[in-house]
Amino acid sequence: MSTAPPPAPLTPLTVTTTTPQPSGTIKAAWTEAQVKDRMFWFKGFKDNKKGGVIFDDKDVLKKQQGVVKDIMLQLGAQLLSGKLAVRLSLPIRLFEPRSLLERIPDAWAYAPTLLAKAAHATEALDRLQHVMAFVVAGLHFCVGQSKPFNPILGETYQSTFPDGTSVYLEHTGTVKVQFANGSEVQYAMPKFKMHGVVLGERMFEFTGECHFHDVSSDLRGTLDMDGNSSFLGRSHHDDITGTIVAPATKKGAKPHVVAKLTGSWLNHLHANGVVLWDMATSPVYLHVPVATPLPSDVRFRADLISLKQGDMDEAQRQKIVMEEDQRRDHRLRGHDDGGGNKRHSTPKR
Repeated sequence: MSTAPPPAPLTPLTVTTTTPQPSGTIKAAWTEAQVKDRMFWFKGFKDNKKGGVIFDDKDVLKKQQGVVKDIMLQLGAQLLSGKLAVRLSLPIRLFEPRSLLERIPDAWAYAPTLLAKAAHATEALDRLQHVMAFVVAGLHFCVGQSKPFNPILGETYQSTFPDGTSVYLEHTGTVKVQFANGSEVQYAMPKFKMHGVVLGERMFEFTGECHFHDVSSDLRGTLDMDGNSSFLGRSHHDDITGTIVAPATKKGAKPHVVAKLTGSWLNHLHANGVVLWDMATSPVYLHVPVATPLPSDVRFRADLISLKQGDMDEAQRQKIVMEEDQRRDHRLRGHDDGGGNKRHSTPKR
């Protein structure tokens, strides 16, 4: 196996590769680096008969009990004080000791294989299909019972995959994959729903549509995360159906479907019957944080450090301090968070 040519910077992902080595050496190293238990992410979950997954970690669920009550008490206290700007700080027990920037690369566990195939593709359709497979394959890594911390302004994160692929993250805009040949695929992540936050079993599912656009060829892909939905009901909550549509090539003609996709974000994706991704057989790799990160790296955040050390009270205090710093920076950039009535609430973190 040979490495992919170094693609141009991605937003927010940048991929580079190491100096080529003998293919046998790379193959042996990659085999050793593969995650042996592909279901490691499933710890704390159980299957839902209707599809999707159910959160089942009793310790985490118990720790998170009473969160709604805490938020309502905060809200009531601030309204009674006469404040126009309602500032809610989510309880620290809801969070995992990682920033969202640190968690995002979890979903890129198939980048060394699926994005490499996209980079080597000679046809736009093949390239787009593998980018779509890359996104679907990583969705199950986005599921978790604990919330990551929102990134703060200027925050960064760096890590590497076993093949030498480097990851650089910062809080920017549109997601797009850019390749060395100048081609580009833009996409948007799907929405998700969580049931049973207050009562009942806590279930997670993706919903809505996920859109892709290969800019150079104008191929457009759509994945329906509601799967085989119809008046008879859908088969499973994790089912996915989709199409790739090519633009009209002649005047008066209409765009036409060139590929149909089916699968599940829990285990596979096929295009026109061809397997693009199969959890049972596709190699998966984990990213590792770099040893010498930038001073802006997420691992230097005081709230995360305190939470990792198990000091919940100090983590909550540091979290509130950082939220206030963010609001102050927001005001300095010309935005009013309450005093001038331009904003009547601020985002929860």
